[in-house]
Amino acid sequence: LFTYSRALRRGDGDFDGVVQVAVRTGFFQRPGLDGEARGATAIGLFDAEGRVLARTGLSAPRLDLRIPQAVQARLAAGAEAGTLRLDPEFDSVARIASFRRLPVWGVVVMASVPEAEALAPWRRAVSWSVGLIGAAALVMLLLAGLAIRLVRREGEARAALASANAGLRDAA
Repeated sequence: LFTYSRALRRGDGDFDGVVQVAVRTGFFQRPGLDGEARGATAIGLFDAEGRVLARTGLSAPRLDLRIPQAVQARLAAGAEAGTLRLDPEFDSVARIASFRRLPVWGVVVMASVPEAEALAPWRRAVSWSVGLIGAAALVMLLLAGLAIRLVRREGEARAALASANAGLRDAA
């Protein structure tokens, strides 16, 4: 088991209980978290030196991997948490990741999803918006064409009427 425990204390410092989390190491080897997260979400735990302690979908032979360089740079700069795009280091796809340093335990927790999966709702919304704007622009273009046609017809009718009036005046 992979375990963490923490004592709880009241405001006056008296003992108030213990919180313990215990997870089987096999939990971190599953490709995704079926009920806890959707799709290809990956959750990892790294020690203070950036070594992988556990990560979903990571087999035992790959446990020598280290925390991604971009996250290491942010942590070295003093960031306690953040979200960033990661190039493929653990997997073969770019990922959007969020991380948080837990200084009490000396670990970094990171959760990530494939970039395509993270951006899919945004891309659908943009496609829908572009389609809607395109349809509105087409309707406005058709209305403008109709208005121009009506103005031309009115101009032609005025010219024909003026010509007929001039002919009548000349005949009178």
